[in-house]
Order: sequence, then C-alpha cells, then structure tokens
Amino acid sequence: MITIEHNESLFQNMVSHTDRDDSTVGLTIFMGEKILTGELISERRYFELVNEHLQDSTENLAFDCQLALGRDSSGDSQYFHLKNAIYIDSHGRSMPAEGCLLRGRVSSVQAVSIGSWLLPK
Repeated sequence: MITIEHNESLFQNMVSHTDRDDSTVGLTIFMGEKILTGELISERRYFELVNEHLQDSTENLAFDCQLALGRDSSGDSQYFHLKNAIYIDSHGRSMPAEGCLLRGRVSSVQAVSIGSWLLPK
C-alpha cells in the first residue's frame, strides 16, 4: 500500500497519466474510514460514460464534458475517476453490488493500493 503523505505526487501522476493516455488501472483507495475499489479511468472516459448513461435513461439530457473538467493551474486534474467503483465500509459490507461511476477529489485520498479488490459474492 502506498500512503499518500509520503508519495503525494505519485497518485496525482497516476491520475495525470491515465488522463493523458486514456489508460486504466485497478486501484483501491483509502479515504478516512471509506475504502473504494475499482478501475481508475480518464476524466474524458468518465464523462463519456456519464453521457451514455444519461442518454440511455433520459431523453435529451447530456452535457458538454469540457464544462465539467476540473483542472488546477498546473493542468493536472483535481479529481480522480473510477469505473466499476465499489464502496467498502468498516464492517466489510460493500455497495453497490454492480459497481458504479465515481468522481472523487484527489486531495481527499490518504492511501492507494495498486489493484482492485475482489469481493466475495
């Protein structure tokens, strides 16, 4: 496990690399008592999937991804994006069962484990 306090730029670099190359990587993220596991995806891919979901579930409800991009002055994203994200609580319970799309703030991450956790069904 990589603790962010000693490797602050490592997670940001992973997010930036994913955004640049549109690659994915399995991650487990620790944020206080919350654990998130899933696939780190690019910001562009996240908004494409959001738009696909909105178009499938509603009529004419979609938005311009460029308006929602969260970049800081260095050009790095302030947010990370997970596909098939699952929350795991302090008792080991997980939700949702199928995973979801998730957008979180990079600065709120305390530790990262490379690889997503497989949960018992």
